[in-house]
Formats: sequence, C-alpha cells, structure tokens
Amino acid sequence: EPLFPPLATLSGLMLHAAPALVAGIEFAVPALLLLQPRHGVLLALVFHQTINLMPATYAGGFSIAMCARQIIFLPAAAAGASATLRRGVGFAPRAVGATALVAVTTGVMVAIHGSLDAHGGIFL
Repeated sequence: EPLFPPLATLSGLMLHAAPALVAGIEFAVPALLLLQPRHGVLLALVFHQTINLMPATYAGGFSIAMCARQIIFLPAAAAGASATLRRGVGFAPRAVGATALVAVTTGVMVAIHGSLDAHGGIFL
C-alpha cells in the first residue's frame, strides 16, 4: 500500500526512473563536493536521509556513516566548533528549525519502519 495514495500513479514512473536518478546523484555528489562543497554536503545529506526514509531498504548504518563524514568537506564549520565551545553555546534561532526538522524526520522514520533501530538512534 502506498504511503501517499494520491501519488500512487507516480510509483511506476519513479520505479523506472530511480536507477538513473540514483546514478546521477552518486556522480553529482563528489563533483559538487569538489567544486561547491556546501552544495555537495547538502545534496549528500538529503540523499542519505532519503535512503533512511525508504520503506523497502533500510540502509541506515551506511547512510549515517556517510552523513557523519560530511564535516570533512566543511572545514570552516569544524574550525568554528572550538570557538563556539569557548564562547558558550547560547540560543540560536536556527537550532529551533533544525530541531523541528529532526523531530519530523524521526516521526516519519518511526511511521515507515514501525520502530527506531540503533542506526536511527545514532543518526539522531
């Protein structure tokens, strides 16, 4: 049974297009990581989170490992972490949005898979 019944008619098209889309993204991520690292990290995170949300395959461990390694491509973020810790972590409006996104994603993962396994917990 489709997760979103109104979009059930697109499932056949998506099924046929998926291999080409995945191959295209797999080639686009390293190219963007090299040429535009911020965009490459965003694409990689969205792609791997999408894999986490797929009901048919739950390759959470691999996706989580790939997400955790994206900091390598954002050295300014890693360099700024120590300054943030020295300064003290205060209220950040972006953190509220990020927390809400994690909460929604967690809810969707639990709805799709019926539970949250260790990989999903580590991701959070």
